[in-house]
Amino acid sequence: MFDFTGYMLKIAEQIKAVQHIEGAKECKFFRISSVMNIEEMIERFNNAGSPCIMVEDNRTGRIMDMNSDNYLDIQSYSFLVMKHCKLMESADRESAKNATLQIVKTILSRMKSEKRAELKGEIYNIGLRNFDLNSVVYQTIGPIGENYYGTLVQFTMTSVLNPEIAFNSADWI
Repeated sequence: MFDFTGYMLKIAEQIKAVQHIEGAKECKFFRISSVMNIEEMIERFNNAGSPCIMVEDNRTGRIMDMNSDNYLDIQSYSFLVMKHCKLMESADRESAKNATLQIVKTILSRMKSEKRAELKGEIYNIGLRNFDLNSVVYQTIGPIGENYYGTLVQFTMTSVLNPEIAFNSADWI
């Protein structure tokens, strides 16, 4: 199973544009239940950094049969890259949207690179083997919280479920 939250925490710590430090006064990484429920960020608004990354930690997915013996688990993931803006400053909002989209592209390029390295056997257990760049969709978003604007990113990863969904009579009374 892909540890999306752990992976994105590592991204937030290592990407130059964000440089999150766990336990620092200025927090730049948050877990959220959904785009509408940003409770972790709200709790820490007085020390929220900019830019910051928010990871949606709720799971969404779909299991598909494809009318064959290959059962698929299509899991959806989302994250936001947000930047604080001055109140009532449209140019600042536009700048934040452009800057966060550039950060998103940098993150996606790393994900794509690590997927390739994992498929080649150069790195192990990253969890990006099933990352599908063609599934990535994004949109600008804001205001969130204390006038944060940025980019919401969603993507899917598809994995084969065959052994996990096989019927086992020993599971039943």
